[in-house]
Amino acid sequence: NKKSKEETPGERPDANQNIDIEQIEQVMDTESANFSFSLTKEDFNYIKSKTVIEKENDILYLNITDGQLSIGENRWDHNICEIESDEDNTISFPKRYFKCINFDKETEMKIFVTDTHLLILGEDTNLLISVELTI
Repeated sequence: NKKSKEETPGERPDANQNIDIEQIEQVMDTESANFSFSLTKEDFNYIKSKTVIEKENDILYLNITDGQLSIGENRWDHNICEIESDEDNTISFPKRYFKCINFDKETEMKIFVTDTHLLILGEDTNLLISVELTI
């Protein structure tokens, strides 16, 4: 196209792609996580209720600032816990998937964070949320 150019990393999704159990186990391997944290049911419900504030925003941010991990949007932020980190970092992910978490544990769920996804492990269900990559 003479007017515009688009470069998209990765491949086109193949509708006939087969995923085997080894690939699933590799992605679900918690040992490959950069870090993890526990999300209490109280924090989860609070964050979920706050996501309606910025209806035009589709992104949630997981922020690490001065050893404090928080989740929020542009106009609000909720502290979750302290975390050991040598540098500040922000990871963004679609908030519609956060709302899909089936909080099936009694008090808290473990969330594992890698460079490409968040893995939320529950009693009956697990959820893998892809992070938003910005270049």
